[in-house]
Amino acid sequence: MRNATVWTVLFCLTAAGSSPADAPGRPEPGRRVTILHTNDMHGQYIPSDSRGGGGGLEALDAAVRGQTDERTLLLDAGDFQTGTLLSRLTVGGAAGGGMVKLMNRIGYRACSPGNHDFDEGWQNLLRLKELMEFDLLSANLNRDGALFTGKAFEVYDVGGVKTGVIGLTSKELYSLVFPGRLGGIKVKDPAASAREWIRKIDPETDLIVLLTHQGFREDSLLAMAVPEVDVIVGGHSHTPLSGPVRVNGVVICQAGSRTQFLGRLDLDVAEDRVVSFSGRLIPVRAGSGQADPQVTALVGEYRDTIEEKFGGIIGRLRRAWTVSQDRECNTGDFFADVIRNRTGTDFAALNSGGIRKGLGRGPVKEMDVLEVYPFENRLVRFTCTGRDILTLVRKNASAAYRKRQILQVSGLNYETRKGSGGRIEITECTIGGQPVEPAREYTGASVDFIVPANAKEYMGFEPSEADVIDVTVTTAAVDWIRAHPAVDVRTDGRMRHRQ
Repeated sequence: MRNATVWTVLFCLTAAGSSPADAPGRPEPGRRVTILHTNDMHGQYIPSDSRGGGGGLEALDAAVRGQTDERTLLLDAGDFQTGTLLSRLTVGGAAGGGMVKLMNRIGYRACSPGNHDFDEGWQNLLRLKELMEFDLLSANLNRDGALFTGKAFEVYDVGGVKTGVIGLTSKELYSLVFPGRLGGIKVKDPAASAREWIRKIDPETDLIVLLTHQGFREDSLLAMAVPEVDVIVGGHSHTPLSGPVRVNGVVICQAGSRTQFLGRLDLDVAEDRVVSFSGRLIPVRAGSGQADPQVTALVGEYRDTIEEKFGGIIGRLRRAWTVSQDRECNTGDFFADVIRNRTGTDFAALNSGGIRKGLGRGPVKEMDVLEVYPFENRLVRFTCTGRDILTLVRKNASAAYRKRQILQVSGLNYETRKGSGGRIEITECTIGGQPVEPAREYTGASVDFIVPANAKEYMGFEPSEADVIDVTVTTAAVDWIRAHPAVDVRTDGRMRHRQ
């Protein structure tokens, strides 16, 4: 089961709800459980301008209040941090503490750690845990021989149904977070950890929920490997499942990202199993209900503090910044150019995934730049050969042809085409207008998330020498705009891919 292909998983998906075969008898009266769930909120405490004004924690609180009764359990599947400046604002002694205080007021009962919840370091996440009035659950993260969060699971009495919730985080954590921010945390296999803790809590529960941060595909494979679980509430892939799906008998749900939706999953439980289920995504929009006045007050307080600290206008965009994961984009060109200029290198490369949103024409505030690239990654300078650069180009082109995430580049100009058998052929490759020489040494720059930790994965080679510069990407970008306030960036065809 563990090696099931994606095709097998997709074949096993069923529509929301139960068939007569699933439910041989009527569920016992009063045995309904409602799970309300979010994931990948990414600090979106106010409505998102780039998403039609939807989301925000006032509207989320109103939505939760309209759906809650004594048979309701509110869960979050991680990545509540990183995306807006609320994640950088120190509240209660922790960066991002304001987000936790708002989650407390909204009434969360449990959360599992996502990879971005470590962006300010493992120590900061433990400080956030001290502020939490809900449980931080992780069954597969260990540090110094003990559970990192101190708690793998919790059993909640939800309207008389003993509901066991086990937290799990992606086994790929070290490729998703700069290793220095993880403090030597050991990541155990999620399926093995799930089985271990299910055996322990099964006798005392009526319903078992895995609260995971690993993505819909991995959740589907997990359902194949651990069919004894009842429900998987997931995150990480930002998948807006309009209704729950069933894989190998396990109900899976996920609610998109950035507080655009509140997920609702209704379960009828009898004889220690789910006999029927239904669910939906509830759009989170302002005006759909009344929020807790204290939530409204906190949102206003944090918004004013952030505006005062980061709201100064530093320049003006003459052309909107656009974003692409698999093609050159002008936002990527801007940040890659800034990195190369700040480090004085021959070329620079930046992962497209670090660029989280675009920006419209008009005035640019410091906070805008910090939200376009919401990570505190530092610049890294390294040396490599021309042969290494050609490896990078082939890897980047392969990702582009497959519509996967690419590196945005600066100082490097190339053209590729697909040869026989799908082989990537480089038809042109220059640095500084001159053809790349395989044996020559060049200087490059990137960010500490890529070099040295994930250099092989992103560039296809590991630089022999690398020096971290104590300047963040966003500091370099803000400094550049202050010095050149009229910003007009357009793509220039530095990466060209022919079929």
